[in-house]
Amino acid sequence: MSTETTNRTDWETPKWLFNLLNEEFRFNLDAAANKSNSLCGDFLCEADNALKITWKDRVWCNPPYTKDIGKWLKKAYDESCNEAEVVVMLIKATPETRAWNDWALKAKEIRFIDGRVLFELDGKPVLSKKGSIQSGTFPSAVVIFKNEEKYPKCSRIKNPKKKAA
Repeated sequence: MSTETTNRTDWETPKWLFNLLNEEFRFNLDAAANKSNSLCGDFLCEADNALKITWKDRVWCNPPYTKDIGKWLKKAYDESCNEAEVVVMLIKATPETRAWNDWALKAKEIRFIDGRVLFELDGKPVLSKKGSIQSGTFPSAVVIFKNEEKYPKCSRIKNPKKKAA
């Protein structure tokens, strides 16, 4: 990724991925968005402080990719045990981290995404200085929190944007 974009935390979810998951879960709240990139009718922006208010119903969350990911995962788990029917998050697949072990493993299901995700900014793929499309520099996973099962089921999501090896 170009140096202009590597420090950003507001990566947008690729439309293909959101549409695939929204078809299954029918989200009504985007818990980490802004007016220009919200994927649901209702959304929480930075000023709303999503970590301090109640999430309800069917929640989508592509949280900021910062050191606070553990707080976001804990919030998703807690809300799935209370007001939220389901909380689905797109996160870095980092099973070696404390946040992953403390919180992601409490999810009902973990879906590892095949290949690297092509995140977007302003609704368009991120481009390098040379103009080529850039993928994330890390593997990604979708974690699904529901207050139904204790141990996660793990699977893989086929990425239609993945380049053949």
